Amino acid sequence: MASGASVPPRVGTFRALWFQPERTAIGAIVVLLACAQVWLAVRLNINWDEYFFLSHVYAFVDGRLSAPFQTFHVHLFAWLPALPLSEADQIGIGRLVMLAYELATFALVFATGRAFLAPRDALVAVAAYALSGYVLAHGMSFRTDPPAAMLMMVALWLMIRAPLRWPVAIAAGLAAALALLITVKSALYLPAFGAALLHRFAMDHRNCRKIMLFFAASAAAALVCYATGWLLHSASLPALIEARSPPAAALAAPAAASLHKTVASPGFFPQFPFFARWVMLNPAAAAMILGGIGLALAGAIRGKGAGRFVPLLLAAPLASLLFYRNAYPYFYPFILAPAALCAGLVSQRLDRPLYRHALLGAMAVGLVLQFAYYRQNDQAAQRAIADQVHAMFPQPVRYIDRNAMIPSFEKSGLFLSTWGIEGAIRSGKPFFAPVIAGQQPPLLIANSPILEAALIPGSEQPVRLHPADTAALRSNYIPHWGPVWVAGKQLSVGPEAHSFAIAIAGNYTLECNGAVRLDDVARACGSVIALSAGPHRASAAASGGLTLRWGDHLTAPREPSPQQPIYYGF
Repeated sequence: MASGASVPPRVGTFRALWFQPERTAIGAIVVLLACAQVWLAVRLNINWDEYFFLSHVYAFVDGRLSAPFQTFHVHLFAWLPALPLSEADQIGIGRLVMLAYELATFALVFATGRAFLAPRDALVAVAAYALSGYVLAHGMSFRTDPPAAMLMMVALWLMIRAPLRWPVAIAAGLAAALALLITVKSALYLPAFGAALLHRFAMDHRNCRKIMLFFAASAAAALVCYATGWLLHSASLPALIEARSPPAAALAAPAAASLHKTVASPGFFPQFPFFARWVMLNPAAAAMILGGIGLALAGAIRGKGAGRFVPLLLAAPLASLLFYRNAYPYFYPFILAPAALCAGLVSQRLDRPLYRHALLGAMAVGLVLQFAYYRQNDQAAQRAIADQVHAMFPQPVRYIDRNAMIPSFEKSGLFLSTWGIEGAIRSGKPFFAPVIAGQQPPLLIANSPILEAALIPGSEQPVRLHPADTAALRSNYIPHWGPVWVAGKQLSVGPEAHSFAIAIAGNYTLECNGAVRLDDVARACGSVIALSAGPHRASAAASGGLTLRWGDHLTAPREPSPQQPIYYGF
C-alpha cells in the first residue's frame, strides 16, 4: 500500500479490534484453551454420562430407543456409530464436535455483549467465561449441554441485537425450541430473555407495541417448533411406535418427575461443594464474574430506567445453582454463558490497563493449573475394559452396569445414578432380580460401588439393596477379569447330587477336575454345555469344586486388570 494511503474501513475495524496487545492476548488465551481441549478430548477420562449419551445414539440407530424425552440429540450424532472406531474414540470425535459448539458460544457471548459493552470489555467477558472453572474439562463434554448452550445463546443474541422482523423472531424461537428438545433445563435461561425484552425497551421505548409483538411471535414460534419437533422425534423411534405410542400423559411423566427431583425437592444450594471448587479452580475468573454480578445488582438498585436491570437478568440463570440438584461441574459451562457478560462490567471499571493485564494473567495461570490437573485423569482403565469385553463378545449381548459403558451393547436395568437408585430403593421392590430373570444379561461390569458391594460378600454397601437383588447378583455372576463378571456358577459338589438353578440360559463352559455329571449325563471338563433357565443337578466322583462359565471358552488376558480408577468423578 502506498505511503499515506487510507486503510479501508473494514480492515481498520479488524485492526482496531485485534491488533492491540490486550485483545491479542485474550485471543491467544482462547486459542490456547481450544488446543488444550483438543488434547483432552481424546485423552480425558470419560464421564459416565458421556457413555450414556452415546448409548442413546446406538439405541436409536438400532431401532431400540423408546424414550423421546431429552433424546433429541440422537439426530445430531446418528452418523457417529458408523465410524470404524472404538466407542472411546467415537466419544472423542463427539467431544471435538462439542468443542465447535463451545467456540460458537464464545463468539455469541461476545456478539451479545456488544449490545451494552465496548469490544474490549466484551472480550474480557469471553475470557472470564472461557477460563472459569470446569469449562476446560466440560465445555466440550459429550452430552446435551454444549449444543443447548449454543442454541440458547443464538436465540438470546437474536432477541437482543437483531432487527425486529418476523423471520428473526421465528429463527430465535426455533433455536430455543431445539435447545429445549435437547434438554429441558434450557428453560433455566428464561430470565435472560427478560433482559433482552428490557434492553429493547430501553433502546427504543417508543416502539413498545412492535417489541411486544416481536417477542410474542418468537414465543409462539418456540411453542410450535417444540411441539412439531417432539412429534417428529417420537415418530422416528420405531421402538416407541411398536409399543403403541403411550398417551401424552405418560410421555409427560418423565418431565414432571425430572422437575420434581431436580428443582422442587433438593433443598437450598444442593451442590455447594461444586460451586466452591469452581471458585478455587480459577479464582480470578470467578472473581470477575461474581464481582460483575455484584455491580449488576448495585446498578439495578441505584440506576434509572428499564435498562438498569439488563445485566442482572442476564446473570439470573446462575441463581439456579441455589435450587437445581443437577448443578454438577458440567452444568457450569452451560449456565454461565449469559452471566459471564457481567465480567465486562468489572472491565469497564478497570481504567488502568495494568489491572486488566494482571487479571488476564491470573486467569491464564488458572488455565494452566487446571490442565495440569485434568491431564492426569486418563482413559487407560476404560479402554482396557472395553477391549476385553469386545474380545469376549464379538457380537453384542445384554449386560448390567452403572451407565452403559459399552454403548454398542444393550444395557439391562436402570441407569445407576444416585437419582435412579434412590427412586428404585424407595419403591421397596427389587430391581436387579427381575432384570436378571426377564432379560438374562450374561455380562456384568462392576463399575459402580453398588455393584461391587452387592457382588463381593463382606463389602460395605453404600445403600442397602433389596435382599432379592443382592442374592440374584451374587448367585448368578462370577468374576472373569477385573471388574468384568459373567453369568456362571461356582459349585462345591460330591457323589451326592447337588441341586442348583440357572437364571441365565445359554452355553456354559465346564471348568473342573475329574469326572462330573450334569443332569445325570457324564461331562468332560472343558466341554461346552447348553443349559436352560431353571433347576439343574450336578455331582462328581470325588468332592471338589466346579465352575460353569457362560460362553464358549471366553477369552481372558493373562495380564492383570488395570489398577487405575474407571472413573475420576468430575
